[in-house]
Amino acid sequence: MSVFYFNRLPVVGPWGGGNKTLTSLVNRLRQMGHSVVGEMTEEVDVVFCVDPRPTSSGNTYQNIFDFTSRKKIPLIQRVGDVGTHGKPDLTQLVRMTTSLSCKVIFTSEWARDYIGCKRGSTVIPNGAMPIFYEGRKDQRSLPARPRVVTHHWSNNPLKGIKNYERLYRETMSGALPFDFFYIGRSSDSLSECTFAPVDADVLSRVLPNFDVYLSASLFEAGANHIVEAMACGLPVVYSREGGSIPEYCGGRGVSFETYDEMVRAIFCALDQHDEMTKQSLTYTRTMDDVIDEYVSVLCEG
Repeated sequence: MSVFYFNRLPVVGPWGGGNKTLTSLVNRLRQMGHSVVGEMTEEVDVVFCVDPRPTSSGNTYQNIFDFTSRKKIPLIQRVGDVGTHGKPDLTQLVRMTTSLSCKVIFTSEWARDYIGCKRGSTVIPNGAMPIFYEGRKDQRSLPARPRVVTHHWSNNPLKGIKNYERLYRETMSGALPFDFFYIGRSSDSLSECTFAPVDADVLSRVLPNFDVYLSASLFEAGANHIVEAMACGLPVVYSREGGSIPEYCGGRGVSFETYDEMVRAIFCALDQHDEMTKQSLTYTRTMDDVIDEYVSVLCEG
């Protein structure tokens, strides 16, 4: 059995997809009899760099690289954020660190291409936790006023906030014949249609009650929100500039670029609701599939 050092350990609560993956991975390794620790000790056999930025205790990538070089043990890096949401320093750090790590796991081909990684890389797309499949509905009747939903645990502008704000204004004015709701952290102007962030157990029960899922998010390295929506069987509408999102959707749903196209795409999803529901129901990738692939890379050493 091996001892794995993770430079980030999972946290409890409604965090993003990276934390969900990390939680599941740590649990699986421990179930297999391995140890997962948060300190670099002489017992460590493999180092997993979850995030190359300094940890809360001050450990840097340089510390990790020096440690693995001295001990001659593998340094495996996961790239879940490429800095596209206003973090150019992170982009440069990822480009530098991925050139030094023994193996690199990207969450999408788009992210790998964006970083330009040439060595030892594997793409492991995200998948939905199995609980999101439990509320799937093969058929659903649209109400007189359908409900469009999105969810993000960050209110970064590149999550599509401006599009959501305009959409909400137009639904409230009666200009559009459907309602819009936001789950997570949003802007002040969306507060009346926003539900607070919830954990996966609650979210998996709430999402199937909506009619269309919308993502206006841009340049996502590995978008969990869209796979959770498809796992629930919701028709999906998404930005063509969503980074990993078109890749994850794999031809399902309707894409858009401008705001007007976004509104037309929502109408398309409503008009072809049964067909687009069937499209989402063909999505079957789960977090278990993802973790199987992570374990394969980590345990190869």
